[in-house]
Parts: sequence; structure tokens; C-alpha cells
Amino acid sequence: MTAAVARVPPAQDRAATVRSALLVLVLGALTVLVFYLPFRHLQAQDRSAPALEMASMHMNRGTKFWAVPLLQASGFAALIWAYLGLALGLLETAAATRRRWLPLTPSARVRLHRQISLLVLGLVLVHAVATACDAMGDNLLTAFVPFQEKYQPVVWSFDLGIFALYLALLVGPTYYARRWVGAKRWRIIHRLAGIVYLLALWHTLLIGDDVAHYSWVHPLIWLLQIPLLLLLAERMLVQAGRIRSRNITSLERGEAGLPRAALIRTVSLALAAMASLAIVGIVILVASGSYSSFIASNPF
Repeated sequence: MTAAVARVPPAQDRAATVRSALLVLVLGALTVLVFYLPFRHLQAQDRSAPALEMASMHMNRGTKFWAVPLLQASGFAALIWAYLGLALGLLETAAATRRRWLPLTPSARVRLHRQISLLVLGLVLVHAVATACDAMGDNLLTAFVPFQEKYQPVVWSFDLGIFALYLALLVGPTYYARRWVGAKRWRIIHRLAGIVYLLALWHTLLIGDDVAHYSWVHPLIWLLQIPLLLLLAERMLVQAGRIRSRNITSLERGEAGLPRAALIRTVSLALAAMASLAIVGIVILVASGSYSSFIASNPF
């Protein structure tokens, strides 16, 4: 892989990076627009989810509530691209890279994954600033500082979003600091991307008026997590298999076993089992229709 990347001329590599970045930027903007236009249209007619949930505020006044459809659209777009970025990261395994339906070279996958991460950061920042301008009592303090939201029913959902923002700001740009951080530390930090996604997902499930208003959105969001969980389980199993093979080779050579490797293998198998159980749990929740009550009963 390293040799293949090294043979690419620097000018050609830069051109590919620019083309890929422009494509990701345009697609990101289009994703926001796809959500923004119908949200704005519905709000102008007082038929959007926030307008119906808070009818007394008369949110059809576009000059006052201009930021509401933008914060909705940027939030949904950020979650979609975070999902795609996480899926692309989980595909970085020996077993996954042999899939022919993913026509990307290793260097292209890394480049795309990095650019999607930066796009998500930009979308999250737009979402936070739009929230501060939503004319519903929020400001820069409530949008960027935890535990400042005064409306108690949404305190935890607000704070989860803020924690996700700052953790994303910590994790996303670290790719460019790998030389100073070190490859091992960088890989550990980069794994926090999964936690960022979980925080953002739970933030959406808790606070999103559109998620609660339209009955089909909740089960769709839950079911969409199954492919990610399958990729996680596969990655953990592949990692455990590699460690087992290395340990067997070491024992055959008469070398001592590696306690740390054994611990990592155990953790990998445990995570694969947890992902499998989560899939079963999601199927049960969706089939029983109890996903909404599950969220409502959660302490967060």
C-alpha cells in the first residue's frame, strides 16, 4: 500500500485531493439544500414540525425564525455524512478492502474519509451557530457551553450535542498532527470518532422535532444503525483473527505469548458480541414499536 501511494506524482496527488475535496463540499452543500428547501417551505406555511410543536410562536415569520430550517437541515446533513464517514472508516479492514463494489484505492479511501470528517465539522459548526440564532431563546452561550440551557426538558440533549461538537473538534483534525502525536496515539484518538457519532445520534433522537413528529423517522434511524454494527462486528472479528494468527506463529517459533495482544483480542471479541446483541435489540425495538418509549425512559 505504501509503495503504491509513493509512486503517485505529488502534482497528480494534489490534483486528486482538490477534486475530491470539491466533490465532497458540493455534495455536502446539496445535502443541506435538499433538507433546507422543504423545511423552509413547511415553516412558511406553519406546517413544519417545530411550527406545529410550538404553535404559539408563529414560526411562519421567516425574517425572525430564518435560522430554524438551517439548523434542522445542517443537523440532518451532519448526521448523514458522519454516518458515511464512520462506515468508510469501518471498511478499512483486510476483508473489507477486497470488496469490488467499493471502487476506491486505499489512498483514495483515506483521502475521502479525511475530507468527510472535515465536512462534518463544518456542518456541525453551522448547526451550532444556527441554533444560537434560532430566536427561540438560545444564544452563543447555550449553543457552545454545556449546562447553560434554561429549558429543562432539552438540557441533556443540548449538552450531548455540545460534547459531540468538542470531541469532533479534537478528533477530526488529528490526522494532520499524526507526525507529532505518533501513529499509535493517533489511532487511539481516532477511535473516539465512534463516540462522537453516538453522542450526535442520541442528541438527534432526543431533541429532533422532525424525528419525533414523523412516525417513520424513528424506526428508520434505528434500522440504519444495523449496517454500522455489522461492519463493527466484522472489523473486530478480523482484528481478533489477526492477533490469534500472530500468537500461533509466535508459539510455533517458541516465543512467549503476548499478554497485551491477548487482552486486545478479548476486547475485540467482546465488542463484536456487543454489536451483535445491539442488532438483536434494535430489531426487537423496531418490531415491538417501543423505540420511542425506550428513548423517553432513558435518563439522558
